[in-house]
Amino acid sequence: LDAQGGAQVRGVDSIGDVDDPLSILRGLTGASGAVACMSGKRDVIVGDPKLSAELSYSDPFVGNMTGSGCLVATLQASFAAAEKSCPEETFPQYFTSAVAGLAYMSAAARLAHLRLHELEGDSQHARLLSAGSGPAYTYRNHLFDGFATLTPALLRSLFPPLTLTDER
Repeated sequence: LDAQGGAQVRGVDSIGDVDDPLSILRGLTGASGAVACMSGKRDVIVGDPKLSAELSYSDPFVGNMTGSGCLVATLQASFAAAEKSCPEETFPQYFTSAVAGLAYMSAAARLAHLRLHELEGDSQHARLLSAGSGPAYTYRNHLFDGFATLTPALLRSLFPPLTLTDER
């Protein structure tokens, strides 16, 4: 990723943002035929070189949490298991589950963010967390609580803005 525009890898975590995630992901899907996604300031999912989705809500706290990408992949795998039972696919296999996993993570992260501000009552705590210091497990716990409390109605109301580009 470093050669592709600025992000670096540290263990399981990437640091920074790439300049053009869409081009990188289109190259990956074109070469492999797989669905590819990248999270960051905006989450980008590519199903094939002419099909992509972008979610514009991304909580900055998630990026400071080690293993958040692994957590998203687990959510996507859970949705993929359900997607296999769908009789008709409009999109390439696993594209919908990749979008759903990132959207579910974003909605839970939004709940965690709101809960953190509600309980802590000050933005100083949030700034410390976003800078990578302070009680990081407080946010992680709120995130997991968010997963547990998301109902279909709540998920619809918190669903991040989605841009779908389908040039197939």
